[in-house]
Amino acid sequence: IAFTKKNQRLGDLAANTAVVNTKSPYSVNDTVFMNVVKDNYAVTFPQVLRLSDRDISIVNNVVNQWKKEHNDEMIERVAIKVKTVLNIDNEEKPIVFLYKLLKDYNYLAGD
Repeated sequence: IAFTKKNQRLGDLAANTAVVNTKSPYSVNDTVFMNVVKDNYAVTFPQVLRLSDRDISIVNNVVNQWKKEHNDEMIERVAIKVKTVLNIDNEEKPIVFLYKLLKDYNYLAGD
């Protein structure tokens, strides 16, 4: 196994096959998906839809990282960048702002 490019077993080499692992190391918790109750939800930042999926994914990753490490400097820099790009004037704490942004995205993109 160690001597082949695809780590194939001897039987796989003879049969010209390979074993493929289809288990994903990711779960729904690793996505930007967030359950937002649709009744009476008021969108705060509709301009969130101007962000790309990649941008939203980065924001989500930063928020999740903040939950683990409480790196205030990183979350503040990302919040400032997002506010600048979307032309948002908001004085809330960066984590509160980004969390609302993600909720708005999930609400608006989920329709």
